[in-house]
Amino acid sequence: MLGVTTTVDDEKPLWAELDPNARIRSLGDARRARHVTAGVYFLQPLVYSLANEALPHALTAFRAVLGALLERGHPLYGFDVGPCIDVDRPEDVVAAERLLGVNS
Repeated sequence: MLGVTTTVDDEKPLWAELDPNARIRSLGDARRARHVTAGVYFLQPLVYSLANEALPHALTAFRAVLGALLERGHPLYGFDVGPCIDVDRPEDVVAAERLLGVNS
């Protein structure tokens, strides 16, 4: 399960196309998707062991691991977590505070 949102405020969003049952059909294609991943994941432990095994094989970003899982037929689902901001840059803090209505 991947947390997804329709709030796109990221320098490199990972687009997620969901079918009517919330199953993720594709990752990365903005033309086919309304959601982006929100950086929140609930995954089986097997996924993390696969990610660790993949590191030496040029899958250095977690998004590449997720894409590889989809390509191999592993089911991934998206859960819309509502408006959120991926905070990994100073300007993201400002955007998150604005979303929360916090005066800075």
